[in-house]
Amino acid sequence: MRKNKKIAALAGCILVGSSFVSMAAAEEAKSSEEVTLEEVVVTSSKLYATKITVITENEIKAKGAQNVAEALKDVTGLNVVSSSSKGKSYAQFRGSDANSTKVFVDGVLLSTVGDGRTDLRTIATDNIEKIEVIKGPVPVIYGSNATGGVIYITTKNGSNSSNSISIARGSNNTEKYMASFGGDAGNVKYYFGVKKESTDGYTDHSNESAVYYNGKLNWSLNPKASLTVFGSYSETKEQIPNRYDSAGNLIINSGRGGCISQQNKYFSGTYNWEYDPIKQSYIGVVYDQKLNDSSDLSLKTYRSTQKSLLFTSGYQKLDWDGTVEGYELQHTIRTSRINTATWGYSYEKGNFTELTSNIDGTYNRADYTYTGKSYYIQDVIKFNNRLNANFGYRHNENEDHIKSLALWPTYGSISGTYTSDNPVFSLNYKISGNTELHGSIGKSYRYPNAMERSAPGGIYNGVTCNYLLPEKAINREIGLSHVMKSGLDVEVTYFHKNVTDMIKSTGQGGGRNQYFNIPKVEMHGFEAEINRKLSDCTKAFVNYSYTNAYDTLKKRQVSDIPYRNFSYGLNYLKNGLNANLAVSYIGGRTSLFSNGNGNGNSDGQNAITPVSLAGYHVVDLKVSKVIDKREYYVKVQNLLDKQYYLGAYLIAPGRYVEIGTTMKF
Repeated sequence: MRKNKKIAALAGCILVGSSFVSMAAAEEAKSSEEVTLEEVVVTSSKLYATKITVITENEIKAKGAQNVAEALKDVTGLNVVSSSSKGKSYAQFRGSDANSTKVFVDGVLLSTVGDGRTDLRTIATDNIEKIEVIKGPVPVIYGSNATGGVIYITTKNGSNSSNSISIARGSNNTEKYMASFGGDAGNVKYYFGVKKESTDGYTDHSNESAVYYNGKLNWSLNPKASLTVFGSYSETKEQIPNRYDSAGNLIINSGRGGCISQQNKYFSGTYNWEYDPIKQSYIGVVYDQKLNDSSDLSLKTYRSTQKSLLFTSGYQKLDWDGTVEGYELQHTIRTSRINTATWGYSYEKGNFTELTSNIDGTYNRADYTYTGKSYYIQDVIKFNNRLNANFGYRHNENEDHIKSLALWPTYGSISGTYTSDNPVFSLNYKISGNTELHGSIGKSYRYPNAMERSAPGGIYNGVTCNYLLPEKAINREIGLSHVMKSGLDVEVTYFHKNVTDMIKSTGQGGGRNQYFNIPKVEMHGFEAEINRKLSDCTKAFVNYSYTNAYDTLKKRQVSDIPYRNFSYGLNYLKNGLNANLAVSYIGGRTSLFSNGNGNGNSDGQNAITPVSLAGYHVVDLKVSKVIDKREYYVKVQNLLDKQYYLGAYLIAPGRYVEIGTTMKF
C-alpha cells in the first residue's frame, strides 16, 4: 500500500508540475515572435522525444527481406546473431545479451518464457507495415525490463492493404506462395494473409517448410470508440545445419547446457538436430475510447504461445511449451496544448514446461511460472518549437517459481520476488533549422528467465551467490544530426551502458550450470548514419557502428559481437523500376558452438573454446519492375558467392537467386 501511495504521489507531482511548466512555456511563447507553440501530438507508438529507427514497408520490400532477421541486418547498433546451436536468429543491442531484447507485435509481447530470446526468423514480413527499433533507454510504456532494447512491429490494416497473390522460386529448390486480401466493409476494416514456403536448404541437413496465417479486424463502433482484433499462427518444420571444421570433419555437440531438466552432458555427441514442429501464435484485442477532446482510454488484452519439439540423432528430445498472457489499461490526458500525460497499469503472467526424454523411455520435467504487474506514468512536454522532453517512471513487481526433477533435491523448488523503480528521461533540441541534438538516460532491469532461475550458485571472486538478483542497467545516449546544404544527412550517436549484477553461468555444481551475478560491466560505443539523395531517383546510405562490450569474466569481447560493423548501398526508383544494392561488412569476432548464447549464459564457464572468425563483406541485390498491377523481381543474396562462417564451424549460405511476381487486384 505504501508503494502505491508513493506512485500516486509521484504521478500527481508530475501532472501538477507539468501544468506549471506548460503555463510558463505558454507565457514565454507570448513574449517571443520567433517561437510558435503547436499542440503535442502523441503518435500511436507514443515515442515523442525518443530516438528510434524506423524500417518501413517500402524499405523491407526494397531489401527483399523475408523475415524480421533479414529486415534488421543493416540497423546500426543491432547485431542479428545466427550462431545458436538451435538454429535461431537473435537480436543483440549494443553488446547486450539477446535475452535483454523485447519483441512486440501490435503491442503483444511474444512468448520467450524458456530462455528469454525471440527467434526473428519465424516472424514473416509480408504483413508488416513498419518496424520500430529503440536502442537506447526504452520509454516506460514498453516496460522497463528490456536492458538491451525493443523491437516494435506494426502490422497492416485493411485500409492500407490491397488484394494480392505472390509466387517465387529460388535456389536450393525453394518455393514461396503468398496471398492476402483486405479492405473495408462498412465500419469494419480487415486484412488477412497466408504464406507457405519450403526449401531443400543450402547445406547438409537444412531442409525447411513453414506456413503462416495472420489477420486484423478494425471495427469502428461509433465516432468515439473502436475495437481491434488481431492474431497470427505459424508452424515450421526445419533441420538445423550440421557444423564442420576447415578439413570437412563433422563437429558433434559438446553437450553443454541447453535445457533445464537435465545435466550439461545431455546433448553430448549428438548431431542432425531438427524441429518438428515449431508452433507460434499470438492474439490481441484492443478497445479504444475517446472520453473527450483531451482524454483517451485504451484497454488491451493479449495471449502469445510458443511450442517446439526438438529431435537429435540420439534418444534426446526437447519439448518446450510456453504461454504469456496479460492485459493493460492506459489513459492519455492532454493537460494543455503543449503537454500530454499517459498513465497505465499492466498485468502479465506466463508459464513454461520443459520435457526431456531419457534413454529408458521416461521423461524429466521442469515447470516455471511467473506473474508481473506494473504502474507507470509518462509525460511529454513540447516547451517550444525547438525543445521537447519525455519523462517516465515505472514501478514493477514480479514473482516466479520453478520446479525441476533434475535439480532435486538441491534445487527442487525455487521461488523469487523482485521489485524495481525505473525512471527514464529523453529530450530533443533543435539547435538550428538543420541541426538537432538528442539525449536520453534511463534505468532498466531484467529478472531471471526460467533457465537462469533454475540453478542459482557458482563462484565469482570467491563469493557464493545462493540467490540470483535481477540484472540492472543505466543506459545513456547522446547524438547530433545535421543536414548540409548539399543534402547530406549525417547523424552520430554515442552510447554508454552500466550493468550491475549481470547474470552469468559457470559449469559447476554436479555437472549443471549455475547462475550468478557479476558486480559490474560497462559497454560503450558510437554509431554513424549518413544518407544522401544523389538525384530525384537515386539515394545512397552509409552506416557504421563501433561497440565495445568487454566481458570482465571471460576477459574478451562478448561472443559474436564484432567491434566494428558497417554497411553502404544505393537505391534507384523511377518509372516502376526499383533497384537496391546493399553491401554489409561484419568485423572479426569470436564465436562458440554453444547450446546457450555463447556469452556465458547456459554455456559453462570454461567448457567451450572460442573460435576466431574473420570479418567479411556480403553484397545483396534486388531489382523489380512494376507493369500495371503486376510486379516482377529478381533477388540475389551474397551476389559474389562469398564463403564465410555465421558462427563457430557454421558455414554460411552461398549465392542465392530468387525470381518472383506479385499480382494485385
